[in-house]
Parts: sequence; structure tokens; C-alpha cells
Amino acid sequence: MKGLGVPIGWFIGLIVLMMLALWFKVLGTAESIQIFLMFTLVLVTAQYAVSTHKMAELSKSEQEWTMRPYISLKGEISEEAVHSEELDYIRLTLVLTNQGRTPTKNVVVNYEFQSAKLPIITQEGNFMCEDMFGDTPCTCVFELSDEMRSRLEKNEQVRFKMKVTYRSVFGKEHQTIYRCWRNAPTKEWVAEHCEWT
Repeated sequence: MKGLGVPIGWFIGLIVLMMLALWFKVLGTAESIQIFLMFTLVLVTAQYAVSTHKMAELSKSEQEWTMRPYISLKGEISEEAVHSEELDYIRLTLVLTNQGRTPTKNVVVNYEFQSAKLPIITQEGNFMCEDMFGDTPCTCVFELSDEMRSRLEKNEQVRFKMKVTYRSVFGKEHQTIYRCWRNAPTKEWVAEHCEWT
């Protein structure tokens, strides 16, 4: 139709008008108006139902996000060297808390230590926490391997990544990720929060 100089929209509109005219002629004006009104009412009702459902889903999603748990690191990471006739290791201790409005379930702390200098050595593991809510903390204790302890005693930098996975009461799984490292000159651990998901 474009080649004839007639817009396609006008052509469709003309067809619709011809069909409406035929409809009114066959059914009559009163019946046609009644059917048209009923059809319009059905469309409006369906659109309202769809909009209401979308609003309910959005409200539920916003409520879950507002009420979800947020696990974060409380205070500093402490380092303790234990030397005795029977024991010789370095222990790190940190405390996690839930700052959200609902409890957590299935809290798992996955961690990885990695030396900064070659040859690179790593130490991986996980730590389980009880369900957390409010001021109830989870104290995590990590005992470093002999190789990692040797690097720390040489005052080398060691990196530490911690990923906390937990489930909310809404059934959604969330994560809190921290990247930490040991400041060689001060021998203090620095924690940097990366993300909440």
C-alpha cells in the first residue's frame, strides 16, 4: 500500500470501519452498542486484574528486600599467635552479625587465604554458623596452616577472601562478600566490604 501512496494505518482503519458498519447493519444499533460495551468492560476488567497482580508482586518484592537479613562484619579481625610446647599456630577471630529485620538460616562462611609473594600458597575452608537474628553474633575462628603462618611470621602480605552465604525466611539465598588483607607494616587486618546480594 505504501507504493500507492496510502499509509498502511489508513488502510487498516478503513477495513475496521467497514467491518463495524457491517456489524451494525446485521445486528442492529442497540445490540451492537450493548455487545461493544460488554466487550469493553471485559477488557477493562482484565487490564485491572493484570495491574493489580503486578502491584501485589512488586509490593511483595519490596517487602522481602526491606525485611531481608544483612550479615556484616562487626569490629576488627584479631590475630593471635599461640606458642607452647604442644601448640604452635596463628588464629584469626572475627565476628559476624545480622543487621537485618528477619533471621537468617543455613549460614555458611567460605574463606580463602592467599599469600601475595611467590610461590603463592592458598588455604581454603568453610565455617558453619547458627541461625542469626538481632544481636546474636557468630564468632568465626580460623587456624592458619604452617605454611601460611610462616609467611605471616616473615611479615609478608596475606590476602583473605570471605563469602558468607545465607538464606532468608522468605526462602531467598543471599551473599555477603568481604576482601581482607594483612597490612605488613602494622600487622593489622583490613577488611573491605564488596557486595550484598
